[in-house]
Amino acid sequence: MTAEEQELGRAERKRLQTRERLYHAAVSLFAEHGYDATTMTDIAEHADTARGTAFNHFPTKGAFTLEWTRRRTQEAAMVTSSTLSEDIGTIPRIRAYFAYLASVNERERVLTRNMLKGWLHAEGPLQEDSPWLSQELTTWIATGQDTGEIAPSVDPRAAANLLRDGYLGALYRWVREGDESPDQLNTEIAKAVDLVLAALAVRPGEGSASAAGPR
Repeated sequence: MTAEEQELGRAERKRLQTRERLYHAAVSLFAEHGYDATTMTDIAEHADTARGTAFNHFPTKGAFTLEWTRRRTQEAAMVTSSTLSEDIGTIPRIRAYFAYLASVNERERVLTRNMLKGWLHAEGPLQEDSPWLSQELTTWIATGQDTGEIAPSVDPRAAANLLRDGYLGALYRWVREGDESPDQLNTEIAKAVDLVLAALAVRPGEGSASAAGPR
């Protein structure tokens, strides 16, 4: 490796370290003070960096909430994949995925509520190029069609969006109502997910995607 390459490597590591400091500073402040009460200046000071540097990494305060949702769903996918056997079916995999999201949201309920409010305030649902959750679910549903669990007539992306909408609807109500009951969020998410999965499952005599030929 040349000296120039080493210098570029150090610069990239420093850039990533700064980005991580800013991200964790924002999450900490949002959890403690709320989204609205936290400013970009607060975040930069908490991360011990310049305000302009903060904007270079995260152009808006709402960008932190988009990053948070991306990381949370990636974490759920990784945990689900690492804790379940490879041959587990699509439907139990999807149930486990949403159960993990529900459990971590309930465990970090103050942070989750503040981040979700910030995400909505920042028009997060309108700003995403590719909705989080939907991509992973689309792949799993297509796999479920190949293995005969999911009806071949189902549109994988439309089904993924329905699951995502059911999850978000339960999450919105949980935040709005401020329900502190243990497992309340998990129960509501499970109901929504099960309703959609019941509609996706292959019915007797319907056959599988592999039997129907390539999609």
